[in-house]
Amino acid sequence: MGYFGKVDKKSIVYVLDNGIASLKDEVIKNDKDNSSTLWSKFKHLEKLLYGEGRALLSITNKVRFESRLNTVRKKLEKIY
Repeated sequence: MGYFGKVDKKSIVYVLDNGIASLKDEVIKNDKDNSSTLWSKFKHLEKLLYGEGRALLSITNKVRFESRLNTVRKKLEKIY
């Protein structure tokens, strides 16, 4: 879930968009043995959004990704 090259808006948007989508798919599969891995992926995406994304993303993108992450968090909490 890393990204390569120059850290800019496009790379952060790409990583967040694809990372959140893949994490959501993994949560839907509902593999109980994988819960610690799913939580670590969630924390990584959250760190990226609130760390580097804070300065580089527009408010619209921040709200969009924050909303999607909150949805995934609720599903994780419900299942695990």
